[in-house]
Amino acid sequence: MLRAQTIDATQTFGSQNVNSLQLLQQGWELYQKEKFAEAVKVLQQASQALESQGDKLNQALALNYLSLAAQQLGQWPEATKAIRNAITSLHADSLTLLQANSNTRAKEHTSVLAQAFNTQGQLQLALGQSEKALTSWEQAHNAYTQISDTAGII
Repeated sequence: MLRAQTIDATQTFGSQNVNSLQLLQQGWELYQKEKFAEAVKVLQQASQALESQGDKLNQALALNYLSLAAQQLGQWPEATKAIRNAITSLHADSLTLLQANSNTRAKEHTSVLAQAFNTQGQLQLALGQSEKALTSWEQAHNAYTQISDTAGII
């Protein structure tokens, strides 16, 4: 009960985004600890909260992680929906970035997009769609090359 009150109090003071980012971080940590079912729940909450705040980049990251966790559970429709929504959101956000001419934000955006393409490729391979997976990984490679991320290229 005290925890819920603390969250409500911080939201009252405009820290909603901080709480959303904490959910995102918590979900990723659960994924890394192989607590996939818990990760799915937390990442769904993070995605919804980030969407309501208009934070498309972090929402896409949450959806990417959600897809990874759902894949580990064999929840293929959920994994597919999450990664499709992540990539769609990132493509929609591209125009805004071009208009803002923000190089730092564009690099972050491209990095998350590359991660999403990698996740999509992994999902497609698991579903027996090897040619589609190869195309997704080529898109990831191109995105990583665009931002000179040599670790991602490999």
